[in-house]
Amino acid sequence: MRYPTISVIIPTFNSEATIDKCLSSVRKQDYPQRKIEIIIADGGSSDETKGIVSKYKVKWIGVDPRKQNVEYNKSTGIQKAKGELLLM
Repeated sequence: MRYPTISVIIPTFNSEATIDKCLSSVRKQDYPQRKIEIIIADGGSSDETKGIVSKYKVKWIGVDPRKQNVEYNKSTGIQKAKGELLLM
């Protein structure tokens, strides 16, 4: 069976309350982890988001805080995605 590569794009901004559970859930999926790329598009979090995310293998993209909002952050992540399928 052939598994497509997947890019999981997660827009964040001060997401310390939820990001660990989110990333843990992605990593617990019954899917070849080497086929999953996680992209964090962060708009300049000032809480512990970046520290929490650093425990996981992800691609961190800093988004200009003056432009950041959920849709802009998503589109920034999409531009960097390499997977055959995109999940948001």
